[in-house]
Amino acid sequence: MESDTKKAQSAIEYIMVYGWTILLVLIIISVLFFSGMLNFILSSENTATGFSIIEVDKFEVLGEDQELILVLSNTADLTLQIQNIQFNNENLGNIAYPYSISPGEQVVIKGDINYSLNEGDSFKNIPLKIYYVVSEGTAVHIETGMLSGKAV
Repeated sequence: MESDTKKAQSAIEYIMVYGWTILLVLIIISVLFFSGMLNFILSSENTATGFSIIEVDKFEVLGEDQELILVLSNTADLTLQIQNIQFNNENLGNIAYPYSISPGEQVVIKGDINYSLNEGDSFKNIPLKIYYVVSEGTAVHIETGMLSGKAV
């Protein structure tokens, strides 16, 4: 009888030690994954964060052509004039500024980037700055945000 009790106690200790260890490892992996530090599955969807006045509704980075296509919309109540756009702190090339955007309107802007990406390459938190003036004003405002996704 005493032998069965020792076996049962040994089995319970074994389950408890390894059970708690496995649970702790799973919790650590979950925290790392959801914090983005262990994200092996990079979303193929492009995301733009941090924009408020001029929203980046959609964008594509054409890696082979080194071009950026932006679909921007004006969420302000006034007409905005885009004076310049920077991707990764470099001016977009081959663009005829200024672009005028009325309230609620969308505009598609396509420009050359000085950033080496191949088709399928992932990128994360690349800064995008949009310089604009309100209506006929002269003060230049800066809309800043981050782009993440995959080049096509």
